[in-house]
This record gives sequence, C-alpha cells and structure tokens, in this order.
Amino acid sequence: MAASDPYSELVDELAAHILPQAPSPAPKPEPGGVTATSEAESFSGGTHLPSGAPRPPHETQRVVYLTLRVARPLEELGGWLGAIREGAVSIACLWRSEDEAPRFYTQETVDDLVRDLREADVVVTFNGRAFDLRLLEAHTHFGIPLKRHFDLFQAVQEACERAGVDWKGQGLGALGRSTLQRDRSGEASDAPRLYQAGKWGELVNGCLHDTLLLRDLVTFTRREGWLSDKDGLPLPINVPEALSLRPST
Repeated sequence: MAASDPYSELVDELAAHILPQAPSPAPKPEPGGVTATSEAESFSGGTHLPSGAPRPPHETQRVVYLTLRVARPLEELGGWLGAIREGAVSIACLWRSEDEAPRFYTQETVDDLVRDLREADVVVTFNGRAFDLRLLEAHTHFGIPLKRHFDLFQAVQEACERAGVDWKGQGLGALGRSTLQRDRSGEASDAPRLYQAGKWGELVNGCLHDTLLLRDLVTFTRREGWLSDKDGLPLPINVPEALSLRPST
C-alpha cells in the first residue's frame, strides 16, 4: 500500500480487533510521538481526516455507508450475476455515523451486517441496488427491508441521463479524482487474490478506503448538490430531502 495513503497506519490496528486471522501488531511510532493506536482513536473520534475530505456532519439519524468485496474472482463465477448468486463476501465495511467509526464483517458474520443495515435509518451505497444488496439477499435467502436507501451510483446515472452525458466511466474512483482529488486505493477485482493470500491488511484497507471515499463524496453532494463528473464538469445530483445539508430556500 502506498505510503501516502492516509489510512495505511490505521489498518493493522483495526484489523487486529475485527479479524481473528489478523496478527496484532505493536503500535508504530509516528512523528511527534503519536502511535498508530492513538491515531486510530482520534480517527474514530472524527478528528483525523485526509486531505480533500469534507468533514462528515453531525447526524441526527443513523447513516451507514456500505462497501464490500467478494472472495472469488468474477471469471470463476461467470461475471457479476454469478457473483451475486455464488460469490461469498471476503470483507465488508460499514462506516457508522452514530460512533463515527468503521465496522467490518466477513462471510461468517453476514447476518450481523444484514441486521445493522436493517437497523440503520439510511443506508448509502455505490451500486448497492444492483449488486451489494442483491448479493447479501442471495446469501441470506430473504429480502433486506431498509428504512431508506441512497445509491450514489444510481443517482449519478440519473444525473448523466438528465444532462445527456454517458454514465459509463463515472465510477467511484473517477468521481473521487474529479471532485475531491482522491482516488481509490486499488480495484475491487483484486480482493479475491488478497483474500486467498491472507493479506487481510490490504483487503481491509482497500474496503475502508472506498467506504470513506463514498462517505466523503456523498457528504460533498449533500452540501453542494453536485459532483464533478469524470471530465471535470459539474453534475447536479438529486439528494433526498432527508439527507440534504443545503440551506433551505
């Protein structure tokens, strides 16, 4: 993982608490005497933000941001539809507004993930309607009734259609680069290789990074009402009134 990744020093510490397979490392000294442990504590308290990250709002409702990774390569599963039917979860991450901290899940704890999604007031995803939630429903064998769901990818597709812009290529990384000058830490397609190699630190870090990028993009559009598309042009996004942070007119 690139040394410039603002979350790289937090991952081993987080993983040690949530994945029994991951070793528990000694705290790593940081400049000025700050250790990875204290860095993680300040991060979970909402005081540590990378460059380009809009500060998350103080929520009066429970908002969670979901990303997940599959455990087997898509080519083994026959593409995305095969992944939905047969692909196990290698890692999933929820960023929870109620404690401003991430929570991680593996295939063995998918039931806990579904419970937390059902209990949230708002679930935010990127293509969750077409993939993430469908995969979870296939593995739990029942629907997941959500109180409210905001799929940023779907909102971007609809915005592109209104503007007459091609929605292809408007992925999480492209939107992050154009809007926040931040990219994804890697590709989700790398997850099965990392999972099979037991590289939990990289796997957790990639999922956490994408979850925070999703959170920050949504926070930006909740406040501003738009994102920059892959070509750097403003793309107005329809944000549900219950999520909007724009002043009332």
